[in-house]
Amino acid sequence: MRIYALAILLFSGFASFSQNCNNILFGTVQDSHDGTPLFGATIVIAGSTITTQTDLDGSFTFKNLCEQTYNLQILHPECLTKAYTIAISGDTKKTFRMEHHLEELNEVTIQGKVFNEKTKTLYQNSIKKEELERFSSGSLGDALNSLSGVSSLNTGNTVVKPLINGLHSSRVIIINNGVRMEDQEWGAEHAPNVDVNSAGKLTLIKGAGALQYGGDAVGGVIVAEVSKVPVKDSFSKKRF
Repeated sequence: MRIYALAILLFSGFASFSQNCNNILFGTVQDSHDGTPLFGATIVIAGSTITTQTDLDGSFTFKNLCEQTYNLQILHPECLTKAYTIAISGDTKKTFRMEHHLEELNEVTIQGKVFNEKTKTLYQNSIKKEELERFSSGSLGDALNSLSGVSSLNTGNTVVKPLINGLHSSRVIIINNGVRMEDQEWGAEHAPNVDVNSAGKLTLIKGAGALQYGGDAVGGVIVAEVSKVPVKDSFSKKRF
């Protein structure tokens, strides 16, 4: 009789310590914003080597789990790692949502202003129309000779070539009304083919600012701008 009682006691103790470890945990990992599935998320059961990854549908499955509480960690390259505590009781389905915009940069706004007035430096001088009228009977070289750092090379009464820092001819570029004067590879007997009376403004540019017009402007650049024609109605009707 005692043997039977001992056997029943041992069997009941074994049954009380046995667990059901045939449970399944399955579900999906989704974006917390729009619910799209996250592919390649790694799910780790803390304290063990059991891991799995989500498929293209964001689904995952853990098999052979016991009825107990598990701590899970979910990792994704573009998400912040999160931890969850899950109580398993039979087959369990869970949906995990993660912040999927961790690697997005903050918005950067660049603002600026456009100035119509060009910055004037010590290497840029101009002659306006009022001053050019004094050289109406002269040449372009005569007008530029009034600027600081510019002299002239005279080989005749009207053959006056500007000399900028000792350089002339092909070392000086002339831009007339937005067009580069390609025929100004002057010889000693040739002067710039620009009528000073047609220019509304002459600008001399030296230094690094001359590079925007060409790399061969060693001496500088002379920019001749044509006077603007006033926009107005020149016709008037008169009644007699």
